[in-house]
Amino acid sequence: KNWMLLETEGDAAWIAANSGIKSEHWAVKWGSFDVVGDFDITFKDGLPEGVIHLRLKELKLLLQKLIDNKLVPRQYAVTAKTLVALQKPNAQGRKSIEITIKDGVVKTGFIPIYKF
Repeated sequence: KNWMLLETEGDAAWIAANSGIKSEHWAVKWGSFDVVGDFDITFKDGLPEGVIHLRLKELKLLLQKLIDNKLVPRQYAVTAKTLVALQKPNAQGRKSIEITIKDGVVKTGFIPIYKF
C-alpha cells in the first residue's frame, strides 16, 4: 500500500502515511528451517500493527534453538514448549503459529516475544 510514496519519498514518509504491506503466501527453506505463511502489516502512529501466520515444519527444534540463543525469554520457555507439544500438525506436517502486533508489542497467543 502506497508503494509510490515509499519509492519517491522514502520509508519515513511511507510509515507516517499509515502504509502497509501484505503477502498472501511466502516461503523460506534454510537448512532444517522450513516455513510458509502470510501476513498483513500496516503502520499506525509509526508502529507496525497486524498479523503474521506461520506454518512450520520441525517447530519443536526451532523453538529449542530460539530458547538456546535467548531469543525466547526464559520465563516463557516452558509455556512455549508445552503449547508446541500440544499442537497437532496439519496434513503437510506443519504446525501453525499466529503472531500479532499491536500497540508496539509482538505476541504469539498471550506470550510477548518482542516490544518496539
